[in-house]
Amino acid sequence: MCFSPTASFATAAATGVVGLLCLRRIQDWREAPLAATPLFFALQQGVEGLLWLCPPAALGGRLPDAPTLTYLILAQCFWPVFAPVAVILAEPLPGRRRLMAPWLAVGATVAGFLLWNLLGGAYAGQALGGHLVYRTPHAFGTAV
Repeated sequence: MCFSPTASFATAAATGVVGLLCLRRIQDWREAPLAATPLFFALQQGVEGLLWLCPPAALGGRLPDAPTLTYLILAQCFWPVFAPVAVILAEPLPGRRRLMAPWLAVGATVAGFLLWNLLGGAYAGQALGGHLVYRTPHAFGTAV
């Protein structure tokens, strides 16, 4: 969570446990990505918790680029692709999977646009007012 390292690590731990429990219950490999969703969210929250521990965070300074970029790629580029893939794989009916496929294309397009902008390098993370604030070079307008 963007308001404390304790919240980030507690969320990572709780969702990590839920993810492991979900993975234990899968009956087909196609369910694995959907069952693993909490684990990926736990990873994202763990990275954000680590950002809180960076020395500049305590002083309100700019956060280091590598973990900031890692967090932003997870938060903005991974999920728009992973979520539709996980749902499409879990769907047993081929006709329904075909109906969902355009959403994967939309997600991949959004993720590609956001990644392209992030790799341009004009991103930053900073601790401000008890929150982590991320500045990115792209607008979240109607097109996205």
